[in-house]
Amino acid sequence: MPAPTEAQYLASYLVRGDLPRMAIISDARSSLSPNPDDTAFAECRGLALGRVIWQGDDVAPVWQIMDLRFAFPDRASAVRYHRARLGRNAEGAMPVRGAPPVGEYCAVFGGIRDHPFAPGETVTHYYYLFVVDCLLVKLFAAMSPMLPAGTLTPADLTPIARTAQLRTAVALADATR
Repeated sequence: MPAPTEAQYLASYLVRGDLPRMAIISDARSSLSPNPDDTAFAECRGLALGRVIWQGDDVAPVWQIMDLRFAFPDRASAVRYHRARLGRNAEGAMPVRGAPPVGEYCAVFGGIRDHPFAPGETVTHYYYLFVVDCLLVKLFAAMSPMLPAGTLTPADLTPIARTAQLRTAVALADATR
């Protein structure tokens, strides 16, 4: 498949119907720049990078979702970037064994770890990273700090990751966009 059009790229993100109990708190679908140390984005001819942050109820296991897309001119470039940046895009989280795969080259990271900004507290979070043709999808889910550690599990994020994979595949297949 050729590089995505802007409309295909924008249509690849989750929408309100996908996350009915959540609201968008930040929308930067087409305005992010790669991190300064991310030379792989340019080397792989990255086209666009964006993020939408969703937030839900304090009592729901999935309290916050960050839905990120990295667009490339072709599948090979997306895969090359994914492999080059997998450790950095996991943000120091540990691999999760046994999580259901989604998309291609799927990797899942996360678990319970010390809260980076609140000494003595923990945070539960997970990342799904996978490729759908010329797009790398990164989904981050955080558990509400109001719930006991470990309430959020990879199983809570898997259906959302599957929805993101399907939405992305449908957007890319729509030649009218």
